[in-house]
Amino acid sequence: MKLKIITFFVILVALVSFAVPQMDWGRVYQMPGIQEIFYVKATDDGFYAIGSSNETGNNENAIALKFDRFGNLVSKSEFGGAYSDWALWAFQDSRKDMVLVGATNSFSDDFDYYLAKVSPVYWETYIPKLGNDKASAGVDVEDGYIIVGYAQDPYDKNNSNYKGYMVKVDKDAGNVIWYRWLSGADTFKDVKPLGIEKVADGFVISGVVFDYDTGISSLYVVKTDFEANEIWSKVFTGQSYGRAFEVKEFNDEYYVVGYTGDLNGAGFSDIYVVKFSWKGDLLWEKTFGQKGSDHGYSIKISKNGNMYIGGYVTNTKTNNVDAVLLVYDKDGNEIYSKAIGGKGRDVVYSLDITENGDIYMVGYSDSKDFGADLSDVLIIKFSDVLMHK
Repeated sequence: MKLKIITFFVILVALVSFAVPQMDWGRVYQMPGIQEIFYVKATDDGFYAIGSSNETGNNENAIALKFDRFGNLVSKSEFGGAYSDWALWAFQDSRKDMVLVGATNSFSDDFDYYLAKVSPVYWETYIPKLGNDKASAGVDVEDGYIIVGYAQDPYDKNNSNYKGYMVKVDKDAGNVIWYRWLSGADTFKDVKPLGIEKVADGFVISGVVFDYDTGISSLYVVKTDFEANEIWSKVFTGQSYGRAFEVKEFNDEYYVVGYTGDLNGAGFSDIYVVKFSWKGDLLWEKTFGQKGSDHGYSIKISKNGNMYIGGYVTNTKTNNVDAVLLVYDKDGNEIYSKAIGGKGRDVVYSLDITENGDIYMVGYSDSKDFGADLSDVLIIKFSDVLMHK
């Protein structure tokens, strides 16, 4: 495996000058073919970067890259079979095992939910079912794992669209304990859950509803109990359209990140942050962006209630896409923002924070001046010593 590391410290856009977080380093890890990193999970001794790699141009494999705190690659694991396999999410369970969640079409005639453990115990499995099924997120519970994604219902002859689909599996081999369908889908609508958060009385799930009649996508947020019975759900657009990606809880309130756009204006999107009460009441909403496409994909919350948001913004002068870090306080006031990019696309899909104030951001880069070739692993490291004060 060829692995070339290019370190850059070029910060092209500083949106707020009195920043608290400090950028420690940014690196592009050049590998053969095309790579995208969709999720990062911090550990006691570093972090895992989770995604997909297509080195030969023939098939995609799920990958798990283990790094130390300084960005040195410790190990690289590939998973899957002869066709397309993606890892989209990762979590560490109560046993300290790292669990990957994604999708595969290497083991049956269509796509299936895919699970793998990478450390310290290894196994991989898929959950077969008629129709295309793609897992997008998961969480640890006392007696298993809850996996959420979207699937086609083979028993609904009037509806071949995607529905939200929750599955509970055991921790030893990924055997299915139960599965549940989520609400919101009908003949002309897809429901695609993309994120999940375990809360005191169940789960909060974020995602998107796409309406084929109108061509409009909407943000989707649903709360369920521990058996996946719905407590409340919200479908909303923000402006004219939108999508929700990740949700986090703080003090019994829920924070959702995604994007929203206005079809009556220029049609461009802004990063969108929404706060809900535990009962599902909208408390506030915030947008961030300029005249271009700006997306928020990931959110984490520190002990003091500050929100750390990762995504990308479009540089309106160059039309390049730059990775961005935003920090808001618990009331939605902007504390800090910084965009980092080269002469291409530099996108952050996920970030994670630690007790020590480390901020790891991951995604992909195709910026040649950053050392990327087609699409390579992008990792940016910040520190915020006041994160938990």
